[in-house]
Amino acid sequence: MSLGDDSLEWHSILDALKNIPVETARATLGQRGTVAYTDGACIQNPGGPAGWSVILASVDHVDGEHIREGAPRIECYGHIPESQPPPIIAPRLRLCLPRCVSRRATSL
Repeated sequence: MSLGDDSLEWHSILDALKNIPVETARATLGQRGTVAYTDGACIQNPGGPAGWSVILASVDHVDGEHIREGAPRIECYGHIPESQPPPIIAPRLRLCLPRCVSRRATSL
């Protein structure tokens, strides 16, 4: 288990969780701690686009890596748009070619 990471999925989940009132989360999950299980959409499809889902459960109802049957939980889902690569900034190049000098052949 980890406390999160810097992936698109994790940031999308955190943004979605901001929409859950604190009172609802506290009443459902308690105050001791929460475990978040995600489907790993960004691991399977890094850079998106990807849908995701997360289940939040109280640590009091988690046994190892499983949530006890019937335990209160909060389920969220969302979508991550395709990430855009950073723009490629081409270096400025100056092409220097030798001058072509045309000389006419002269007869002697």
